[in-house]
Amino acid sequence: MSFEWTKINDPDQLIEVSLLEGWGDGLPLITPTNDLVHAMVKSTNQDLEETLGKVPPKQKSLNIKTAATFSVAAGCQPNHFPVVVGACQAMLDPNFGLHTVQTTTSPCAVLIIASGPVAENAGINSGAGCLGPGFRANSTIGRAVRLILQATGGAQPGVVDRATHGHSGKFTYCLAENQQETPWKSLATRRGLETHESIVTVFAGEAPLNVQEHSASSADEILDALSNVTSGIIPLIHTHESDTLFVLCPEHATLLADSGLDVCQVAEELFRRIVRLSPQTSPAFCSPENILILVAGGAGKHSLWIPSFGHSRAVSRPLTIHKSL
Repeated sequence: MSFEWTKINDPDQLIEVSLLEGWGDGLPLITPTNDLVHAMVKSTNQDLEETLGKVPPKQKSLNIKTAATFSVAAGCQPNHFPVVVGACQAMLDPNFGLHTVQTTTSPCAVLIIASGPVAENAGINSGAGCLGPGFRANSTIGRAVRLILQATGGAQPGVVDRATHGHSGKFTYCLAENQQETPWKSLATRRGLETHESIVTVFAGEAPLNVQEHSASSADEILDALSNVTSGIIPLIHTHESDTLFVLCPEHATLLADSGLDVCQVAEELFRRIVRLSPQTSPAFCSPENILILVAGGAGKHSLWIPSFGHSRAVSRPLTIHKSL
């Protein structure tokens, strides 16, 4: 990959070059001028040439300058960049299994979850429409990570990225925890940090499955609805240990909490029900600890199940907001 494209000012030409080089997503790009790249780098207080690691499967080295360059191209602002860097560090952890995520025929994408003050500082939507359009941080942070995966990891669709269909999360897949409406401890706290600290978590997620439950008046009804959506799917698509993710709407989460369940008990109850639904096949997640619970979204009694595909574990990294932001 040549960085001569960074000097192209014509929007149409820039799109065509990005596609020819195998890292473009087909959408317009911002020309990453030196000033824009340096402004991005300053937001993390890291050195321009600091190496984050090698990105599989092509194993090209990723440094801060390269990450900043593609973040500018994706449309990020400087206050978004710490989340991009944290997501890159997390997905390069061996436990995430990025090589397989990049090359599988499964339709999985890197889902980025921000939790703590950094999410608010970056303007990442955690409420209504948090996985939809209309929010610059959600749109561009996920897009930056995808461009980096293609440019440095070589995950060109149909060539190295062998996803049979893929899904729209491969354009961007980013949201924040709704800490204003969660009835439980924050995700950062549950992942071992202090309440005031920030984390970014990466999860190899397939497309979300909607869990619609409008009439439930008890925790059992909510838990049954959440576990039932997995029935018949887990034995078919999960053959290796992985994590799985339930994104609960505030109304469902509040009902569960008001029934006396903490978030760990919710995971335990879901695990028990899922195992009962698939008595002949052990689910890929072998314990309640493999079930991630996140509260996000706005009004409405819709929650989500986001399965993984196996071979991958969710990984979190602490984040620090640079005082200049």
